[in-house]
Amino acid sequence: MFMVGLFAKPSLAADLVTVEHVALPPNGPIYNALKILHQAHVLSGPPAGTELDDESTELGLIVENNGLMAEILKGHSGWNLIDVHSGLYMLGTRYPLSKQWA
Repeated sequence: MFMVGLFAKPSLAADLVTVEHVALPPNGPIYNALKILHQAHVLSGPPAGTELDDESTELGLIVENNGLMAEILKGHSGWNLIDVHSGLYMLGTRYPLSKQWA
């Protein structure tokens, strides 16, 4: 519901551009997407944790993976961490058409 609320209030979501403003959950698809981007040399480091999201997540892992999400924002004006998180979720689920994106 948190994400739905932010999509409904784009002016609020637009302010969420640093890890100090929001900590988004790095669940399985997000972890997979960050791993793919690290393997493609887009990110400076691999994601923290594991791809399994059936356990509680430590705050340190969330902050570390959100830091990787913030790297994606560099050079993209008008983007925010909600946009990045949504795109990572699509990449991490391996949406069939995503094979044509890169």
